[in-house]
Amino acid sequence: MNRDQISGRWEQIVGSAKRAWGSLTDDDFMKAEGSADKLYGLIQQRYGDSREAVQAKLDAQEKVDRAAIDDRANRFKVADEAASHGRADRAEKVRDANRADRADRAEHEKLERASEDSVRAADEERTASAKQAAQAAETERMHKAKEVEKVARDRESDRVSAAKATEKAARRAESDRVAEAKVVEKQARAKASDRKSAAAETEGAAEQAAKDRATVAAEAADERRAAAKSAREARTEDATHLDDAVAAAEPRHAAQRVVDAMAQKADRAMQPGDRRGPGGDRPPVGR
Repeated sequence: MNRDQISGRWEQIVGSAKRAWGSLTDDDFMKAEGSADKLYGLIQQRYGDSREAVQAKLDAQEKVDRAAIDDRANRFKVADEAASHGRADRAEKVRDANRADRADRAEHEKLERASEDSVRAADEERTASAKQAAQAAETERMHKAKEVEKVARDRESDRVSAAKATEKAARRAESDRVAEAKVVEKQARAKASDRKSAAAETEGAAEQAAKDRATVAAEAADERRAAAKSAREARTEDATHLDDAVAAAEPRHAAQRVVDAMAQKADRAMQPGDRRGPGGDRPPVGR
């Protein structure tokens, strides 16, 4: 058996605890297994009071119970004494007993008020502790919420900065691409202009060469025509002279010499620009 049970206090503790905490059941006292310490722990767990508050309330209740027991014992004692000493003494003793009873009731009420004050103080302490715990939890929650919000803002700021950097790099790349395209286009226009100028120069040179060739050909043709005309005139004149010479020449040899002289003269007239084919025709130009 537990030492509280052996000492005889367990029943007194159980009664006082039932009167102090009316919701305690017999199962609760069976769980305590006759130990006041276990009972204190059970009441702490059930009501959330501190061990000191539980013990103070139980002690106050025990005082009230003892006062009530003593009061009943005194009344019984007074009644017994009144019965043995007569009615007169009994009346006086009854009055004394009533005065003592009133004093006991006053003391009982005082003890009850002290017990209530102790319970109220324990309740206030428990309420204050709960309020402080709630405030601390709320402060911690707000602190964590601010940290989470700060982390979210930092992440958003980093994301915006990264997006701006990416956009800036894209704009720079686009600007570089446009500038490079302009340079390439300018180079292409310059090359096209150079090719056009070269083609114009080549075409002009070709046209000038063609004009020069045409001029040379025209001049050569004029020279050939003039030479041909001179040759025709010379042949006509030689033929006339030849006829006169043949008619006038008596000897045959004299006529032959005249003919040879005329042939040589005609040959000289045809050189160097006048080349005629058989029959006296001019060869085609450019051959």
